[in-house]
Amino acid sequence: MNRREVIMAAGGAVLASTVGSAFAAGKGHQHGTELLIQEDLARTASDCVRTGQTTLRLSINLLEGGDKSMAECGRAAQDLVATCEAMTKMASFGSRHIGPMAKIVRDVCIRAEKICSEHKEHKQCLDCAKACRECADICNKYIS
Repeated sequence: MNRREVIMAAGGAVLASTVGSAFAAGKGHQHGTELLIQEDLARTASDCVRTGQTTLRLSINLLEGGDKSMAECGRAAQDLVATCEAMTKMASFGSRHIGPMAKIVRDVCIRAEKICSEHKEHKQCLDCAKACRECADICNKYIS
């Protein structure tokens, strides 16, 4: 077997495994709202990652200058980025564990929204709070 054949065979095995897992999970050939909501979940979680990173960068910059007023905001942004990165990936490939993860992400988003909302003087915080609210609302659709 040459290198090209090995690569083609490996790609075929991965595809077969992915499709087989999707059908075994009852997710094969689905065109309903669940798939659309997962896309919304991936998008809103990704927005939280982006705005959380911006807020974290602001917090670090202020801390470097001796301003500790956003230390708690920075910690909340760290949690937000970590959990929402995971949710983005899980929602993108239709994980079976979205429900339990959605509860964690929702709780992290609610906390971050509350903390970020206290810093009305920073656009980064207001953008983050808004993204958190949207993500928490979407997560609620997955929590049983």
